[in-house]
Amino acid sequence: VAMFDAFLRRSPAAASAGETATGYSLPLHALCACPHTTPSSTTLAERLLDAYPQAVSLPSSDGLLPLHLVFESENLSEASVQICKLILAVLERQSKSEAGSATDEDWMVPLMLLCKGSSLNQHSVAILELLVVSHIGYGARGAGKREAMQALPLRYICKSSFHSEHAGTIARHLIHEHPDWPLCRGDSGGLALHALCSSPNHVDASLILLELLLESAQGATAIANNDGMLPIHTLCANPNHSAQSLVMANRLLEVYPAGTAAWDMAGHLPLHRLCESETLSVHSVAICAALLELDPWTATCTVGEPPRDKNKRAIPQFANTALHLVCRAVPHSRHSLALCEMLIEANSSALTQKGVSENGEEEVHGDEP
Repeated sequence: VAMFDAFLRRSPAAASAGETATGYSLPLHALCACPHTTPSSTTLAERLLDAYPQAVSLPSSDGLLPLHLVFESENLSEASVQICKLILAVLERQSKSEAGSATDEDWMVPLMLLCKGSSLNQHSVAILELLVVSHIGYGARGAGKREAMQALPLRYICKSSFHSEHAGTIARHLIHEHPDWPLCRGDSGGLALHALCSSPNHVDASLILLELLLESAQGATAIANNDGMLPIHTLCANPNHSAQSLVMANRLLEVYPAGTAAWDMAGHLPLHRLCESETLSVHSVAICAALLELDPWTATCTVGEPPRDKNKRAIPQFANTALHLVCRAVPHSRHSLALCEMLIEANSSALTQKGVSENGEEEVHGDEP
């Protein structure tokens, strides 16, 4: 800090130096991008903002504002919170709140970057609370902004590979400010609930997020994405099932039991999605048991078959049941064996059902399990 002060005394214009052909590369940008901030970093930020406050609304050569750079960090600290507070104070004084919501080339407002981070912690919560007070970065809709971007912060949190105890707190803040976000669709037509079901790492905090979404988005369990997949389809297709995934599956089925018999656009039931996985676990087996216990009839259904109603067509001559899918998914494991035993018990006729397999680009008809 002493060196910094001495340097600014000799060259006061240094704080504003760094204009390039594509943007700016200012000392404030460099400081905000620093991955390990300390109390001294806060002091430096204060000095820079005093010397050149306009820097808060100038984009870097990558199109990122200082707020973007702070929130991109995966090591948010108390110093990060204080730097954020200083920047927001300057924006408020300058009446340039729109600068906090300015998007970079990927449409990322600061809030989106904060929620996309893989290490949400207590400092993330503190920064979010600052944004709530300032109303900066809350998915402001710029010119031509896509509707699908509206609830991105919430979906980012739900799809994160690391659900910390603070994820639920941040999600609760977001939903309180934007009660419509849980039912906002993304580019693929999915909701935040779909994003949560596809998360690669379900933990106890994931269960908190699930209850929060079920409470705030009535009917979400019955809403399909553009591929016709309900949240239960997405969960069954997830290749990383944990004990918490099983709890989530049971909860989804409790809220919407009809989901077991819902076909997606590719003609798959949730059971089919689970059985074609190549990374089965003991928890996958338990989810399969829950599906069959709720609706044993699904073990007789073939891929591509329409829902059971008065217009239901006859089962095609060549079609795959869930048993066919398990037998095709390699490598096999003891979990594959457990699924086979359950499926045969529920529908032994599948052993002689002639299925469809692939040989290169050609379909081969007539193979039994």
